[in-house]
Amino acid sequence: MPLARRLITIALAIVGAALFSVAVQGGRWWDVGSEVHVVVGAPAEGELVRRIGTERCFGGECGYGAVAWAGGSSMWERLGVATYVGGQLTALALLALAGAVAARRAGRLAAGVVTVAVVTATAVAIGFHVTAPELPGATLGRAPYLFVGAVLAAIAAVASVVTAKR
Repeated sequence: MPLARRLITIALAIVGAALFSVAVQGGRWWDVGSEVHVVVGAPAEGELVRRIGTERCFGGECGYGAVAWAGGSSMWERLGVATYVGGQLTALALLALAGAVAARRAGRLAAGVVTVAVVTATAVAIGFHVTAPELPGATLGRAPYLFVGAVLAAIAAVASVVTAKR
């Protein structure tokens, strides 16, 4: 793989990894007004696994809480957790792809792993949106856009590796 293509592939993989991490770690999936946001990966008090939750900021102080007020199903909450985990694992796989390309390896195995991770994470994220309850006054937050950008960057990185001459 030529140097320019290698650098572009590494950059795409790192950008994709960063976008996945930001989308699921710090992204707001829905905004309800200017003070309440639905997030995945919300820190739960005393729990090891992060879950879907609500970030609420009033008067400059922010805190996390449950989403029971939204009336969502348990499937929706599980899909939110799966979106969080899928995004983080896809970010990890993209970093492995960037490392393989940086080490001047073919990177085809890592590209295959990234492909499976992207398909899985995208499927659960779509399910998360489809099964979402009706949130009055809610608008899409920044996380879905970051997630789509991450998927596109990951697909471009995989395509660059797979189409490279052996």
